[in-house]
Amino acid sequence: MFTVCALYQFVRLDDFETFRTPLRELMVELEVKGTILLALEGLNGTISGSKASIDGVIQFLQDDGRFDNLEIKFS
Repeated sequence: MFTVCALYQFVRLDDFETFRTPLRELMVELEVKGTILLALEGLNGTISGSKASIDGVIQFLQDDGRFDNLEIKFS
């Protein structure tokens, strides 16, 4: 069963270009599909995968420390 997750947070991401690579590698490893837009202003995305895989991506983001207030919605 697949889960769809929408997430966003406005936060200063000066290193958004270098943050992209480890996030993308994790999503490929966990077989998570979708798009997460990264910019100086934060992130916004919709992803899909198993619940465990989605939880892995969310944990990766929250472990960063800048995403403590990540808005997350599941469907």
